[in-house]
Amino acid sequence: LSNFRTNSLTVPANVNFSYNRVDGAKAAAACIDIRPGASVNSLITNNTLTNGSKYGIYWAGDAQALTIDNNTIVNPRIYGIYDNNRWTTNSKVTNNTIKDTKTTHTMQYGIYKGRSGSKWTVSGNTVTGYTKGPMFLAS
Repeated sequence: LSNFRTNSLTVPANVNFSYNRVDGAKAAAACIDIRPGASVNSLITNNTLTNGSKYGIYWAGDAQALTIDNNTIVNPRIYGIYDNNRWTTNSKVTNNTIKDTKTTHTMQYGIYKGRSGSKWTVSGNTVTGYTKGPMFLAS
């Protein structure tokens, strides 16, 4: 999928979601919502995600070979990228720009890993405007 405009998107398996603009101001929770079983061999790259009602990108399960690369996430309300999955494998969060540009910052963390046990690579990301920290990793 490319050149796509929407309020939010649930990503299916084996999808390349690139070069899109997503304004999540009216989304229930996230600009991009990745659900269990949906994030196998998917690529989310070069997108601009703004105003996530809670998250820029949220993923909840079974991420295998998921790549989140070179996206710009602006003004997510709480988290830029949030992983709530214990079984993530061979996934990458790389080269993303996550920023809260509001006068009063509300973004707590740019990248949040809520459960321990998963294996993923995080590198080259830039996070600005957070209230608690650029990244949180559960132990």
